[in-house]
Amino acid sequence: MKKRTIQFAIIAGLTLAISSHVHAQGIFDDGGADSNWTTGANWDDGNVPSGINVNIGDGAITGVTADFDAGTSTVGDLRVGVNGGSGALNIDAGTLTSTGWAFIGADNTAPTTAELNLSGTGSLVTPQRFYSGLNGGTTSSRVNVSDSASLVSDVSVFGSNAGNTGVVNQSGGVVSSNQWTTVGEGGGADSTYNLSGGQFTAGSDLTVGQADANTQGTFNVTGGTGTVGANLFVGRGEFGGGGATGDLNLTGSAGTFSVLGNATFGSTAATDAIGNLNFVADSGGVTTLDVSGFLTLNDGSGVGSSNLTVDLTADSAFSTFGTSGTLTEYLLVDNLNNATTGNFAGLTEGATVNIGGGQTGTISYFGGDGNDVVLNIFVTAVPEPSAVIFTSLGLIGLVVRRRRS
Repeated sequence: MKKRTIQFAIIAGLTLAISSHVHAQGIFDDGGADSNWTTGANWDDGNVPSGINVNIGDGAITGVTADFDAGTSTVGDLRVGVNGGSGALNIDAGTLTSTGWAFIGADNTAPTTAELNLSGTGSLVTPQRFYSGLNGGTTSSRVNVSDSASLVSDVSVFGSNAGNTGVVNQSGGVVSSNQWTTVGEGGGADSTYNLSGGQFTAGSDLTVGQADANTQGTFNVTGGTGTVGANLFVGRGEFGGGGATGDLNLTGSAGTFSVLGNATFGSTAATDAIGNLNFVADSGGVTTLDVSGFLTLNDGSGVGSSNLTVDLTADSAFSTFGTSGTLTEYLLVDNLNNATTGNFAGLTEGATVNIGGGQTGTISYFGGDGNDVVLNIFVTAVPEPSAVIFTSLGLIGLVVRRRRS
């Protein structure tokens, strides 16, 4: 009996030790001679973590940087800049997998910073959720993706709750979520996504600005390829709160941005939600918004509102728009298959839109193949009487359709 009791005690002790290891937490304190992830002395317990939760910049441990640059490694939850600490994680080669949730800034009750830099061939994979800025305080989080690096998650939320700010700069590589992605979510978050290169993919919905009147989400496209697998919401009210403000800014003609489902600007659930669509041309024109489903615009008279601004002054054809009796139909939203419902605030069918340089056009929601959002740009100068007689004898109404090349 005594022997069996001892055996049980040994087994119980071993089980406790295994359980303790499984639920242990590795804290990167940068105590080694370098900042390498694989240097044991850089971790609080002297061991490179495997399969456990990891914190980089935790509480009093602040201003630390961890460099991951080879091989593969798997951890549980990944947290960078938590509990008042600040930190950065650089991944320029290899693959780091977080089987739990990954947080770039979380649970901070005072201002702090957190940063994730993905470059080279580095990869961060999160089969669950990725957050930049979550809960408490005023975390300033930054995610930079370049070269052939990748950030892959099931769900991504950039800038979430309680005054947190999140900035994503993608100049290359791949950023993708299997499900939904949100830029600026609730509680006064302020988040900006800058897409200048590479591939951005939201597996299902993309929401830019969600819930609460003091929440701001901004998505800037100056290059690269953006794809929304399901629905796009810009300025959305949800979860019983107020409405957020969202901005989709399409600048220049180097990028593409496609929505495979429906696109809604201005919430259908909160009267104070605002969705803004802004175009700024370069010499080649603008990046059109391509929508495969229904386009819904709210004019502010009911639930939510949407706004449009356009600046075409940099377009190489700007000086010739509307000259010589020509009508230029300038494509902004290519509604590929379905109807456009509603209109931008203050811009009913045929309303005047400023396009820069003192020139104007009129908006139509029935352009192109009958359901596209276009600007009809006419001559603005008053012609000489002889010119009026000449054009009346010629073909009036020659249409030139202008979109990005």
